[in-house]
Amino acid sequence: MPRSRGTAGAQSDQCVRVLQDEEGKRRVKIFLRATGTFYFQEERFSDHALEQCWVRVSGRAVGFYDSETTALREAKAGVDWLIAG
Repeated sequence: MPRSRGTAGAQSDQCVRVLQDEEGKRRVKIFLRATGTFYFQEERFSDHALEQCWVRVSGRAVGFYDSETTALREAKAGVDWLIAG
């Protein structure tokens, strides 16, 4: 079955952590790939009347990290609202 181009966290990837801002409008999800590496994905909640869903901020997954801890550290160093928080 082909994967959707727009799908974060492919079927074989598992979300292991979600960090959300205080307003509930932005989040970072950390995933574990089937290969054993980790990555993170930044998303924002769209209030648009025809969406009302989470939308990726960048068009891609970020990183090939050796652990959840490393992916978390890199997300906190690279995502503006996590840096400020």
